[in-house]
Amino acid sequence: MREGASVIATDLNEALLAELKGRPGFSVRRLDVLDPAAITAAAREAGAVDILFNGAGFVHAGSVLDCTEEEWAFAFDLNVRSQFRTIKAFVPGMLAKGGGSIINTVGLVAGDAVAQRLDDAATRGAIQAFTQSLAGRLQGRGIRVNAVAPGPAHRPGLLDHPHVLLGVGDLRARRPVVALLPVPADLRARHRAGRDR
Repeated sequence: MREGASVIATDLNEALLAELKGRPGFSVRRLDVLDPAAITAAAREAGAVDILFNGAGFVHAGSVLDCTEEEWAFAFDLNVRSQFRTIKAFVPGMLAKGGGSIINTVGLVAGDAVAQRLDDAATRGAIQAFTQSLAGRLQGRGIRVNAVAPGPAHRPGLLDHPHVLLGVGDLRARRPVVALLPVPADLRARHRAGRDR
């Protein structure tokens, strides 16, 4: 890393981690954030860290009628409980060294629910409330807690939907503004044709 940081990158996907292996400043570790024992072991192995970034997440596309109990439970387990688990495991080291920073991924749908992303909106709202509460409790102990709300990323299947969620920040209101915009059928068809080659 240019600034001299040492990054421990974690993921379930070992192929993605292999892309980072051997790069200066990076070490990699396979980590299942649904496994509390694995998180505890990772925290013990890493020692006190300066920054903890929570980026794991799952989005089920569908309404309340489409979402199963299993999908709802999985979304809360991965999106919310994993952040609770990692924070619980890493905060003692931050407190021992006198401070640190926690960054939680909250997503744009936390403030403006989207009908076809029910579980995502619910879990991101929970993360937003969790982050605010945690920030209030830890700020006097040298630990900053913030949330980031990244916009949509191009990913497989994004343009297959008749609408794409776009987000822009409204700095005056200090909250994200979300718009559900139609994707023209010809653009979806071109995307599918290029993907199928």
